[in-house]
Amino acid sequence: MLALNVASHVREQALHLSNWQNRSHNKSELFVSHTRKQAKTDSFTLKDNFNMTNSTIFSFQRNGAWSSSYSFHYECAWMCFYEYQNYIVELSKAEKDLRASLNVQEEYLEGFVRHETDHLHMQAYRAATSAHLFACMAIEGFINHYGTVRLGEEAYKALLERMGITEKLSLIYLLCFEKKVLIADSPIKQIRKLFDQRNSLVHPKTKELTPDNMASHIYVHPSKLSIKDSMEILESFIDNICGLDHEISRDFNFKKPAPLND
Repeated sequence: MLALNVASHVREQALHLSNWQNRSHNKSELFVSHTRKQAKTDSFTLKDNFNMTNSTIFSFQRNGAWSSSYSFHYECAWMCFYEYQNYIVELSKAEKDLRASLNVQEEYLEGFVRHETDHLHMQAYRAATSAHLFACMAIEGFINHYGTVRLGEEAYKALLERMGITEKLSLIYLLCFEKKVLIADSPIKQIRKLFDQRNSLVHPKTKELTPDNMASHIYVHPSKLSIKDSMEILESFIDNICGLDHEISRDFNFKKPAPLND
């Protein structure tokens, strides 16, 4: 229902923008940036579905050049994840060696081990946090890139760019694939979870501890962080969008780097 409501809003805004363009004798078609002959061969119109007689959805492989950083962010996400994995291996070995070598009373042992490995805990948390943030940047960056290429920069910027990530993606599915995907559906539901976690990382808040909420603020060992789930959501999104649009080259647009120890 939300996707349809937003689609209605987009339709109204697109028609308004189209009428303004026609009156000012600018482009005769809302999204067209190449010749009518090219538009006829590498795009399709939404006239039948949305009554947008002056609108066009372009091919992802249409002629043109765009500047985007999503590929860089994708590679950074994996490099940080590999770094996290290496720190977890190093941390596990250090903890094992300390437990075997320290002559400390059992009740103090784990506290001492934690103290001696604090630098590895910090590095593992840093790498995991970076991987999560870069994964979100890669997803949002590609959605903005894809929408700009398929809809045209002027229309995308005016109508979709400032929407929330889930609403924006839902509209991309609806406009480009004629596919209704609600926010409660996969993969949007998983992406919403990923970005909610992102928001909690980039907008840290102080919480007063009480007996009722103490359990939710217990320190989590770096090896128990859910960063692997974050990377799986990233890859699932890529698989999904590439499956819907075979013009997206997964190997070219999302080149996964080799692990650091390879």
